[in-house]
Amino acid sequence: MTPLQTSKFYCAIANNGVEETPHFLIRYLQNDSDETYDNKEIFTNKEAVNTMVDILQSVVTNGTGKNAEIEGYGVAGKTGTGEIATESGSYLNDCFYSSFVGYLSKANIPMLCFVGAEKAPTDTSVTSVCKDIMNVVIERLKIAQKN
Repeated sequence: MTPLQTSKFYCAIANNGVEETPHFLIRYLQNDSDETYDNKEIFTNKEAVNTMVDILQSVVTNGTGKNAEIEGYGVAGKTGTGEIATESGSYLNDCFYSSFVGYLSKANIPMLCFVGAEKAPTDTSVTSVCKDIMNVVIERLKIAQKN
């Protein structure tokens, strides 16, 4: 899956099973206008969606995504590691593709971040990079915690 496909899937989980057309924040909306995007429900079992959210939050609170945790915002996400194939059909031994996709599950504005690093050393995690990006966005957009 591409980073965009991965992000779209996790956005659907974050959006209670509804898939939306991906879009990027490139400007602030003017005059209280609201952009609309195509969407469709792809997960009809809401209990399964809630279970997935719990699992993704536990990846951050108790698992491999600990460095992405932002107190009070309920970061939910998943780490990923992939081998890198060579032209000869073997795999590189000393580096991998490292990724993390995470979103703020307890925020008043939905926000998802995907970070990927190709040819990362075996001990590299990109979770802290994702946390840094989300913290900047929280500060700049004044994203509040959901009550």
